[in-house]
Amino acid sequence: MLLHDARGHDVAIETVDNGDQTYDIKFVPECMGKMTAKVFFGGVELPDSPYHVTVEPHLPVDKITVDYPRTGSLSVCLSVSL
Repeated sequence: MLLHDARGHDVAIETVDNGDQTYDIKFVPECMGKMTAKVFFGGVELPDSPYHVTVEPHLPVDKITVDYPRTGSLSVCLSVSL
């Protein structure tokens, strides 16, 4: 898969094989706007590709706080499904 942001810049992706013939694609958008995703299988672009995803502000991530009463480390993962 090739992913480009609204400015036409390449976006780094991580592809995770779920082991059940499905894959998760993870990425972090750096700007709002329409992203373009070209999806390939066996080196051939899929017929309906490219796909378009619009990135809009929704959740003020900088306002999220986590209170963790125990000592040690805490990992917080935010997941957005498009």
